[in-house]
Amino acid sequence: MVSLGIFDYENSNNQNPNYSVEDGLVFAGNLWKSAFLKQINIKTKIQLLGPNPLSHYPQNIRYDGQYSPEEVPMHFKAAFGLVWMGT
Repeated sequence: MVSLGIFDYENSNNQNPNYSVEDGLVFAGNLWKSAFLKQINIKTKIQLLGPNPLSHYPQNIRYDGQYSPEEVPMHFKAAFGLVWMGT
């Protein structure tokens, strides 16, 4: 086990702050490392952003493309976000 620690990424591009919890969450990262999303069993809407999407996801999950780190916030369609880089 390796402790990666917390680090930030400063981005001056702002996202639209008018989303609510009901809008779901944004999940951004290299999606081949997140194969568990194919089997996740929750009702929350999830917007996926990143390279290497799987061919199929559950109905509540929508893949919305790959963008540069600077562009990602402009494509958020949900209130909360998660960036994932591990398996």
